Amino acid sequence: MDEQMEQDQLLDSYLDQALTADESAELEARLQLEPELAGRLDELRHERNIRQKVWQLMEPTELQGEQFNDQLKAQIQARDPWLRRVRVLRWAGAVAACLLIGFMSGYVNRGTLFGPDVPAGTSQVRMVSDTSDGGHRGYHVSLVDETGQVIATQTFDTLEQAQEFANDVGRWQATRRQAQDGHIQFVADQF
Repeated sequence: MDEQMEQDQLLDSYLDQALTADESAELEARLQLEPELAGRLDELRHERNIRQKVWQLMEPTELQGEQFNDQLKAQIQARDPWLRRVRVLRWAGAVAACLLIGFMSGYVNRGTLFGPDVPAGTSQVRMVSDTSDGGHRGYHVSLVDETGQVIATQTFDTLEQAQEFANDVGRWQATRRQAQDGHIQFVADQF
């Protein structure tokens, strides 16, 4: 049996053209003299041809390759709408997060009742009509706290008096803020 395997290996090497020129010449001389060896070479050659045909049948044709590519492209395109949806959802989530952060920061840093130009803790001068006195017009200075709530209102006959009072209150509040920050110390708590 070992001799048969060695002989088949030698014949396979001959068919693969892996033998040297001297080894090939020696084997060809043996094939002329030994008909059994020549028959085995023909069997091996026939088996090789069958294997080659089987492998060729297993290889896809060019048409089959193109069909496979088309199917693969169709599957990728079927997933593409999902990718677009994911992108849109990411964008919408980012917008929603920005809006939420904006609203939350606006809520936390909300100003006074008088709008963004008047910071919390300052006074606001407003002209209002007092109809209980028969149409007398007056100027009101509203004092607000840190949250924007009106805590007091002072009425003046002239706009100049109202503005002077508002300016005095503003200076006093600025001085209080500096004192709270530790920048100055009070000697007296009056104007």
